[in-house]
Amino acid sequence: MQTYYKLAFQTLKNFYDLKLISEVEKTQMKELILNQNVHSDVEMNLDQISKFILQKIKKLRQSDKRIDIKQDSLISIEEETDEDDFR
Repeated sequence: MQTYYKLAFQTLKNFYDLKLISEVEKTQMKELILNQNVHSDVEMNLDQISKFILQKIKKLRQSDKRIDIKQDSLISIEEETDEDDFR
């Protein structure tokens, strides 16, 4: 059986080649995969690894979306404050 890491990195490459994930997401997922503590006796199939990667990418995208919303809110507040200063 192929190792977890080999399957995980191949899955990432496939997702990237299909343009399902960006280069940044691919890099972030590589770091996450490398930081996983996977025992050699644990067997995971391709479906399980794909599901794991997709779940993590979904969380990354949700986190990025929340950060963008917060930044937009802060910019809006800053602009309102600037307008008040001119009055």
